[in-house]
Amino acid sequence: MNVKQHIMFPTIIWEVDLAVNKSDLLLKMKNFSIKNRSSDPKGIDRSNFGGWHSKLFKSYPNEFDIFENNITQILKNIRQEINVPPLKLSEFWLNINGFGDYNKLHTHPGSFLSGVFYIDVPDKNMGDIHFLRGDDMKYYINKLPNPNNFTGQHVTYVPKSGKLLIFPSWLEHHVDGNRSKQKRISLSFNYKIL
Repeated sequence: MNVKQHIMFPTIIWEVDLAVNKSDLLLKMKNFSIKNRSSDPKGIDRSNFGGWHSKLFKSYPNEFDIFENNITQILKNIRQEINVPPLKLSEFWLNINGFGDYNKLHTHPGSFLSGVFYIDVPDKNMGDIHFLRGDDMKYYINKLPNPNNFTGQHVTYVPKSGKLLIFPSWLEHHVDGNRSKQKRISLSFNYKIL
């Protein structure tokens, strides 16, 4: 008997460590974030509950040139891997979360790939990010003792300075509350197909 396996509708999350030899970049991005918060302390409300969410930027500033070069190459490799046309930045924004601040369950409509880059995570328990399945699998099967990438219902990533996560924009996700007295700074972005 010949059994063929067809992998359909996969969900991929890409993880890259950009912290190696990039401490100057992280410091520039941190300073840019703090400066923007000082000039616009209210920010805007999106999925954030508490914390600060910057305005939306349509292009990366000069201070982020190393990041932009890296993300351009990474996204070029990803789009070739998944066989999609070129991608273009829709927008990016900055987040600064203090004690108790979190992000509610949400997606990024109108985009194709989204991501988060952790600029400054100086402590532990600063808000893990959780990705959830978008189907109703939980209604068909009881909780299994050893979930895997086929049966699992969610996956969690711990933030770390220099960590980059890229994921499909339609993938539901939320961020735990920051349990540290220090602030976590991150950059999130959306890319669309040209």
